[in-house]
Amino acid sequence: MISAEIRSHDESRPLLGRVVAITRPLSQTHDMLQQVEVFGGRARLYPLIATQPVTDDLQVRNRLQGDYDAVIFTSANGVRAYASLQQDEVSRSDRFVFCVGERTAQAAKEAGLRVCAIPASFSAEDLLSVIARRLKRGARILWTHGNLADDKMQAVLSDMGYEAVTVTIYQTVTEVANAQSLVQDVIKSEIDVLTFASGSAVDALFDTAANLNQDLIAVVNSVKKPLFAVIGPKTQAVLKRRGIDAQVVSQKADGVALIDSIAALFAKIIR
Repeated sequence: MISAEIRSHDESRPLLGRVVAITRPLSQTHDMLQQVEVFGGRARLYPLIATQPVTDDLQVRNRLQGDYDAVIFTSANGVRAYASLQQDEVSRSDRFVFCVGERTAQAAKEAGLRVCAIPASFSAEDLLSVIARRLKRGARILWTHGNLADDKMQAVLSDMGYEAVTVTIYQTVTEVANAQSLVQDVIKSEIDVLTFASGSAVDALFDTAANLNQDLIAVVNSVKKPLFAVIGPKTQAVLKRRGIDAQVVSQKADGVALIDSIAALFAKIIR
């Protein structure tokens, strides 16, 4: 029988002995890594994607300097790319700034932007609801995004009566060596929990596995791990399309909250 003292210790450190793979860019991993260690786990870093601002496109620069009433940022990467392209124009802008997620809003503030609203969650529905309350129909809205974004946001904004302009300001690329290492470690059953903060990271891993002629779904079904944990319904949907159900889905666009949710699940298992 497990003593009450040992059980209490395990419940305070539910990730003890567990390896958690963090797939975010290195600049976004510090808080997640610390939180894994707080719960007794060991973090391994596999940054699967990198972003590169579109810096040499004069047309992009000109479009960013247009007459807009508001600008939408759905990621911190978008904020940083925008700031690098706008440079001294950023702090002088009087545009409404809408940010999805606290991390995105923090990046905007650090860049000198005045954030006017952050949706309660990072769903497109909440974002559009906030915009509808703040802007009159006919307003001109700039949506900045990466090369992997779809065009649904522009279509919906147009249907709501806004003049929506989209600009691709950064490219997302796969960190192939890191993705290959993660594929091999999953195959070797060295990963207990695999985390994703974006659908592009999911695609990077599965595409790399396919290029290596490896069937990750077969591996997962065979060894019954890792557990999959994701941030947000969009990432969950991408993983589902790849044939995997996420066991943990954080509704906050925050890496620490995701680790908290993972720990809560393992704590229930211990009990």
